[in-house]
Amino acid sequence: MTEILTSAQMRATERAAIDSGTTTGLKLMERAGIATVEAIVSHWPSLADKPLRARVLCGPGNNGGDGYVIARLLLNRGWQVQVVTFGAPDRLPPDARHNFDRYKGPQLDAAATPFPFDGDLSVDAVFGTGLSRPITDSAMRGWLDEQDRFTARGGASVAVDIPSGLDADSGRVLDGSACAHAALTVTFHRAKPGHYLAQGPEYCGRLHVAGIGL
Repeated sequence: MTEILTSAQMRATERAAIDSGTTTGLKLMERAGIATVEAIVSHWPSLADKPLRARVLCGPGNNGGDGYVIARLLLNRGWQVQVVTFGAPDRLPPDARHNFDRYKGPQLDAAATPFPFDGDLSVDAVFGTGLSRPITDSAMRGWLDEQDRFTARGGASVAVDIPSGLDADSGRVLDGSACAHAALTVTFHRAKPGHYLAQGPEYCGRLHVAGIGL
C-alpha cells in the first residue's frame, strides 16, 4: 500500500532531512519545480513539442517559491511566461525569495483585476498543504476563480502540491474558501489524505506523486 503522510508529517519529514544536513530547502524547492515540469510534459506530451504560453500564480509562501522555479524552468525552455505575484517580495520566506529573484520574466501584481487566460498552461502555486485558513482575500478569490474557469474550459491546469483552498488532511474545501479545480495535481514525496478524501479527487484531477530526494 502506498504510504500517505499528513501535512504535519510531511513538514516533519522535510525538516528532519534539512536538519540532518542531507539536503536544503532550496534543493527541495528546485527539485519540486523540476518534478512538476516533468509531470506536465508527461501528462500533456504536446506541451513538450514547442514553446507555448503559461501563467503561474505564485503565492506568498514556499508554494509560491515552487511556482517561481516552475516559471523560470518554462522560461528557459523558451515559453512565454507570466507570473502573477501574491504578496510583497520582501515578505517571502528566504527560499521563495531566492527563487523570486532568479525568475527574470514578466510579472503582474495580483492586485490587478483578474482576467481570463487563453494560453496553454496555467499553474496554481498559491497555497500548498500547510493552508489551514480559508482563502477569502478578494484578489486571490478572483484569480483562483479564473483558474477554475480555465480548467472548466479543458485547459492544462496544474496544482502544485494540492489545489489552493483544499484541506490537505480532510480533502474538504475550507469553509468559505475559494478553491480552483485542477486537471493535474503534482505532490511531492508522498500523497496526502486530502488527495483521496471527500472533495479531494474532484478538485485534484489526476494525481502525480513525485520524488524529491527525501
